[in-house]
Amino acid sequence: MRSHLFCLLTLCVLVLSCKSEKLEDNTSGVILAIFAHADDDAVVGPALARYARTGSEVYLVIATDGSKGVRSHANIPAGAELAAVRKKEAICSAENLGIYPPIFLELEDGSLGAGNQLSKLQYLLDSVFAATRPDIVITWDPGGYYGHIDHRMVSNVTTILSQKEKYKDISQLLFFGVPDQRQKINIVLRTQLAKDLEYHKLPTRKDLLTYQIPFNNLDASKAKAAFECYKSQFTPEEMTDLFTLNTMDSLVYFRPAFPTTDMQIKHNLFQ
Repeated sequence: MRSHLFCLLTLCVLVLSCKSEKLEDNTSGVILAIFAHADDDAVVGPALARYARTGSEVYLVIATDGSKGVRSHANIPAGAELAAVRKKEAICSAENLGIYPPIFLELEDGSLGAGNQLSKLQYLLDSVFAATRPDIVITWDPGGYYGHIDHRMVSNVTTILSQKEKYKDISQLLFFGVPDQRQKINIVLRTQLAKDLEYHKLPTRKDLLTYQIPFNNLDASKAKAAFECYKSQFTPEEMTDLFTLNTMDSLVYFRPAFPTTDMQIKHNLFQ
């Protein structure tokens, strides 16, 4: 384990514990997944579960405090109470995926594109990069899945940092994507939220999604249990619909930002 990873505790931005399981392939490498909100990890949950299961160190960054993610079914008002609930849900999700506890940056929810939030985000993420020294970085695509400003800002800042000379050991930056061909598949969705997300998503040409990560039933089961932690954000019916969308191909799709490198082949994380 990399003991130096915990030096950022003094900055109050990391919530980490010493646990790592090397189960099957003994694959080495550090994967850093960076998203805007607690529950964003659901779109890549099966892939995170797979690589934690096969021996990679998997870290999840959540940029915002989630304090404005009000849903009527949860009956929790915006503010500190909701932020605390969403943090617990994210910790629950990480436990089920088998990855490290989330790194919470606790920036203002819904405001990453405003004022000095971008500079704060870049400063905090820079510290996380320095501490974790990732081999692979995963984040939203530039469009933020369906255009959410927080998603897009996280993608933007993550890209800026991944391109820096001091992080040249990063072998690949991967943007999560949804293939455009999926629009042609007949899916019966029962909930309005799932229908809205499917309608507003910004798909990617499938030929650009050259990282197509398969996962098995165990990975899917872990991802489902992780997604079910987010009770403040989704009803059971919505979870069923969204999980169906997330796992329908038994693949998680990514578009690489960097050209293929020898380092990527060396780490062999995504073969």
